[in-house]
Amino acid sequence: MKKMPISLAVVGICFLFACQSAKSKKEPQNGLSTWPIQTDSAAAANTSNEKKVDSVSPVGDTSNLPLVDTYWVLTELGGNPYTVKTGKREIYIRLKADSSVEGFSGCNRIGGRYEIKTGDRIRFDKLMGTLMACDDLKLEDLFKASLQKADNYNYGNNKLVLNKARMAPLARFVAKTSLK
Repeated sequence: MKKMPISLAVVGICFLFACQSAKSKKEPQNGLSTWPIQTDSAAAANTSNEKKVDSVSPVGDTSNLPLVDTYWVLTELGGNPYTVKTGKREIYIRLKADSSVEGFSGCNRIGGRYEIKTGDRIRFDKLMGTLMACDDLKLEDLFKASLQKADNYNYGNNKLVLNKARMAPLARFVAKTSLK
């Protein structure tokens, strides 16, 4: 009988040390690197937060563009690289300071609302678009569905990645100073 409480105590102590070790060895997800960024609340508390960054090169002169009021041009959708077809417009989103989002989804203009929450969480809401007849509605529908599914993001070095939980990225974007 006396061996059981001692065994439980030893198992409990081992569990606590294992949890502490796992917390200190967190690795970035999806092959993304991290660097410290000072936020307003972090500056007040004199601590730093980490943001994640992918490795796609920015387009044009985009040194340190902000998340809001920047044109985010699509570079990957559903794990597949995306390039603009000759004579077509770029697919993009622009998060505006008034919490509205606008963009172009391949054939139609889109708009709606977004909300950024702590912990790099994002939510798109009330998305709507024009209803033009399009050659490639499949791409457009996948793009809009990716925005609606997104619940977190990685941002930095002029790149934006929208994710759903810890799954593969839904969409990747690169900052651009102007559109084609």
